[in-house]
Amino acid sequence: MTDHISSEFVIPSPPRSVQVIYQKPPIIERVMVVEAIMTPEQFEEGIEGWRQEVASEYPYEEPLTEWLLNMKEKDGIPLLDTMEPELKITHRFSKKRKAEGFDWSIRCPSGTLIMNMHSRPGSDRQYANLKDEFERWFPKWVRHFNISQCHAVTLIYVNSLSRDVTPDLFTSEGDLELGKALTVFAGIPGVHERLEPPFDCQVTVRLNPETSLHIRVNDDSSLGRGPTVLVKLKCTAALRPGHGTVQEALQLLNWCHERIIERFELVFTTEAKETFGPTRHP
Repeated sequence: MTDHISSEFVIPSPPRSVQVIYQKPPIIERVMVVEAIMTPEQFEEGIEGWRQEVASEYPYEEPLTEWLLNMKEKDGIPLLDTMEPELKITHRFSKKRKAEGFDWSIRCPSGTLIMNMHSRPGSDRQYANLKDEFERWFPKWVRHFNISQCHAVTLIYVNSLSRDVTPDLFTSEGDLELGKALTVFAGIPGVHERLEPPFDCQVTVRLNPETSLHIRVNDDSSLGRGPTVLVKLKCTAALRPGHGTVQEALQLLNWCHERIIERFELVFTTEAKETFGPTRHP
């Protein structure tokens, strides 16, 4: 944001002389989102041309479909209305097919641009890679759909605690030591041998009137991969009316990134962060 906005909008961060870079971070996906004012007519008129524009680099279109079921109330009791389900389709364009394993994708529900960048254990991908790609396509999206005002941004980091990503956090028997990995589980009162899956907890904290940070820890285990817990950090910030330009939205995404990194340092225990291969740079 511009200086006169930053003084009101941004939570001051304490100066840090040392920056920690992790060689083996548990991050498996980063997501950037921008929401803008867009009419249904703008979307319908522009989506075919947008499909053609992204095709050279994101050639595979595999839409996301979901059915939205409505609730109705009868005699004070909420009932599921199965007679009028609504089909929601989200246009998704990817560099690889889902069957090949997602790498990069652009999702385009009406009024929203979403870019996903996946990572793998040992990947050298950083926030800068997603930022650079988003900075290329975001202005194109704004111009193509003739958008005049962006009103919110979101940045999401998905971390995986699994044997293929964070093997040092597992016992020799293959159990995840969640209490040693996450600070929120480190001090559970009482005497117990271990924490048992499935795990699912979430909290949203308000950073300032325009910004919230959502933290969710949930079980994602499967027979093929074994015990897996996802730790999702999601920062959402609103752009004030009159301050929703492309540049201001990008600056606010960078600010959200700083907040997520700060929270990453607090959510994971010192013991867990040591297994991520920290290196320190002045």
